[in-house]
Amino acid sequence: MTSSQRLEQVLGNPVQVRRGRQRYLTASSDAATSDQRLEPLWPAQRHSIHRQRHHHVEVPPVAVDDRSSGERRVLWFPPSLQRTAHRVMIGASFLPFLFLPNPPFPSPPLAPAPAPAPAPAPAPAPFLLPSLSFRSHFPQVVKLSQSDFVRRIEGCVQYGRPVLLENVGETIDSILEPVLTRQTYKSGNTVMMKIGDSAVEYSQQFKFYVTTKLPSPHYTPEISTKVVLINFTITPQGLEDQLLGITVETERSDLEEERQKLVVQNAGFKKQIAEIEDKILKMLSEAGGDILEDEELIDTLSASKVTSSEIMVALEAAERTENTINEARMLYKPYAERGSLLFFCVADLRSIEPMYQYSLGWFVNLFVAAMHDAAADDDIAARVQTLIEFFTYSLYRNVCRSLFEKDKLLYSFLVCSKLMIWQGLISTADLKFLLSGVAGPAGANPPPKPADWLPDRAWTEMLQATLLEHFAELSKEVTLHVAEWKEIYDSADPARLKFPGVMHKKYNSFQKLTILRCLRPDKIVQEVQNLVVEQMGQKFVEPPPFDLQNCFDDSSPTSPLIFVLSPGADPNASLIQFADSVGIKLDMLSLGQGQGPIAERMIEDAVDRGSWVVLQNCHLSPSWMPALEAKVEKLSPERCHAQFRLWLTSYPSDKFPVAILQNGVKMTLQPPKGLRANMLNTYFTLEDSWFEDCSKVAQLRKLHFSLAFFHASLQERRKFGPLGFNIPYEFTESDLRICQTQVKMFLDEFEEIPWAALRYTAGETNYGGRVTDAHDRTTVNTMLELLYTPRVVRLNSLSSSSSSSSSSSPSSFACRPRPRPRPRPRPRPRPRP
Repeated sequence: MTSSQRLEQVLGNPVQVRRGRQRYLTASSDAATSDQRLEPLWPAQRHSIHRQRHHHVEVPPVAVDDRSSGERRVLWFPPSLQRTAHRVMIGASFLPFLFLPNPPFPSPPLAPAPAPAPAPAPAPAPFLLPSLSFRSHFPQVVKLSQSDFVRRIEGCVQYGRPVLLENVGETIDSILEPVLTRQTYKSGNTVMMKIGDSAVEYSQQFKFYVTTKLPSPHYTPEISTKVVLINFTITPQGLEDQLLGITVETERSDLEEERQKLVVQNAGFKKQIAEIEDKILKMLSEAGGDILEDEELIDTLSASKVTSSEIMVALEAAERTENTINEARMLYKPYAERGSLLFFCVADLRSIEPMYQYSLGWFVNLFVAAMHDAAADDDIAARVQTLIEFFTYSLYRNVCRSLFEKDKLLYSFLVCSKLMIWQGLISTADLKFLLSGVAGPAGANPPPKPADWLPDRAWTEMLQATLLEHFAELSKEVTLHVAEWKEIYDSADPARLKFPGVMHKKYNSFQKLTILRCLRPDKIVQEVQNLVVEQMGQKFVEPPPFDLQNCFDDSSPTSPLIFVLSPGADPNASLIQFADSVGIKLDMLSLGQGQGPIAERMIEDAVDRGSWVVLQNCHLSPSWMPALEAKVEKLSPERCHAQFRLWLTSYPSDKFPVAILQNGVKMTLQPPKGLRANMLNTYFTLEDSWFEDCSKVAQLRKLHFSLAFFHASLQERRKFGPLGFNIPYEFTESDLRICQTQVKMFLDEFEEIPWAALRYTAGETNYGGRVTDAHDRTTVNTMLELLYTPRVVRLNSLSSSSSSSSSSSPSSFACRPRPRPRPRPRPRPRPRP
């Protein structure tokens, strides 16, 4: 069999072709148009073969002339090559090869020789910069906290290696000014750059990249004009796709593994097709004379035909399998959507307080832990709903322990409002008006106020609300029902009254809250809490008590534990007690001027010995914070002892390193709001052994209940301002701890309870030592006389429902109204002489 016959058997149907002085390939499969000639190529076009590989052209198949038989033959190429136009040199001439997206005719199988087996799908190669070696052109990571960062940058400038400068602030060191502005000069034939006091050779391949972890950095125009700013923060849709992949990988690992295999397999198939293309193009460009006499080229074309057909079949099967996998993955999409929404709620907290910083890695760990801890269910829909509820509350518990008390309800409302917007119950404009009271520009001629009792501020905000779609008729409704709205305005609990007319049924809870904001802004906080309870549940307005053991379990030797302090908060007592219970040595140091080197030595010794280090008042040493950040970044699981922990205490400060805040476990120590929550927090920190060690257990329990109620009452009175105390006082947990110790000691050492000593130590020394106003001291002592009394010990039960018990219970003592003093008679005026 001649080469032309073999080529005909492989390639099939002939097509019209024409020869001339120069050899051309026609772009027609019809004899009537085969006389059309293509323009000859100039020599300058010989180098355009690789530049035009991705230029898509739709044309009929091409053909060449068999010199031996005079017949016309069509050349078959892989489908991917048929999508592009190439210029290939045959002999001394360039011929344009134009290919269709798919062959318009059937390709008969190759009979004489069996088709070679397709090559296995190759493993994905690591990403490398194109045409660059890995060692010399992979970015050098540099941080400003490193002492030799200038020397590293100088080496990269000299040898043309890219530099990645991480974790910069809003200002950049002035020593990098020549790098940012490319201040170069020539010394002979060499391009030089001066960095600091050193002059180094400048390579044109040098690249400089800078990253920051600041959420909303504000760079000066001097810096912004020298760099290209790129917003590389994650988007909600991108995070949702990542969380969906994590969810499927955890819940259905088989689907995710199969999907990954398909991705690798498809990449391998595409690589095989690309290799076949390159090989055919190379052989065509190197072929001399008649290509029909090239036996190797014909064999390659026949093998490529079989391989391409098998690859196409495999790609179709892979596409069907991928569609099936995607349908199964979409069942878990609601959980990923909830995760993406909650992450951006947590990320928005940084605008409230600079210490509220949370990393994506920390969030993903909680996201995965929820899937392991939630209850299992065979029904996927029920399982997804369980995951959503479990993760939402788990995130609430973890976030609340790092928030101040004033911000916990705000976080719950933020999550609630975002969920209502996502569900379509409210709009972003509704939320904006509730927060600001402004919906748009006011009209030129606003309607007059319908009644004098209505404040001008309230009427102005109602007119602003009419600019929203739901409240277009609000001003008219108020004008028609003035008497009913006055009743709501004067009510002590306006949210429990029905709105006049059709407004009660027309508006949902959030929209009623918006109207209440205009009339009675003093009731907003309570109604926001009711809204959260209605939409999410009671547990989202009751933060869990502080648990130091859980915080310690969530930490690691490389993640510090951070106490965010508030006025009056002192975690030392709780930390020392916890360290004693675990049996770990605790080293404490208060930071300040000159304490940085001492702290570094303490950390190094503790890393080796496995002890704990407490660095107090980090806000007082802002200049040493970059060194602390570098020290924490160098901590590794292999280097650190398993029991090593680093504890930090600091007041809120914008100088505290963001990297430590994001990777650490943050905690706040503040008394919870409410008598019930405060007393629960007091009992949560105590163990039963503390009561059992006393010789008078029953009396200790009753007296401790009175003490806990007294402590909670003092802290709750502060929120009433001058009605509670004339001067605000910061009563702390240390006051309670001292009184607990004294109560237990007096019960053990005295047969009869020394009531006067108990009242004096608490009212005059422990709590009373902070009280400076005489009337406030009288109030404290009066409360103690009602709570530290023999009647408390004689009670059979603290929750007795009998009349005698209820009249003498500690709660009734505190709530009993005092008898009003009789007014003194006014002295009669003396008659003038």
